[in-house]
Amino acid sequence: MPTTVDLPPAVHYRMRQVAAARGICLPTLISELATSAFNKEYPQAETGTSTVTGLPQLPLGHPVSSQDVAAFLTEEDQTSHSRV
Repeated sequence: MPTTVDLPPAVHYRMRQVAAARGICLPTLISELATSAFNKEYPQAETGTSTVTGLPQLPLGHPVSSQDVAAFLTEEDQTSHSRV
């Protein structure tokens, strides 16, 4: 998609040098660098399959036990009653 980007002259010059050295055009270099930076900052989660349920799962956060859920519900219940 066409996009206009204003770069400082020194950055533009350096990027043109790098693109030429790699044998690619400047827009391709900008796309590659942006994609690389974006993927480092916001990595995509890899899905897996639960060996217990066979359902898809995301490796996010940490395991939650039944005790964790019970403690949360107890705390939530106490909090909601204290607001009444």
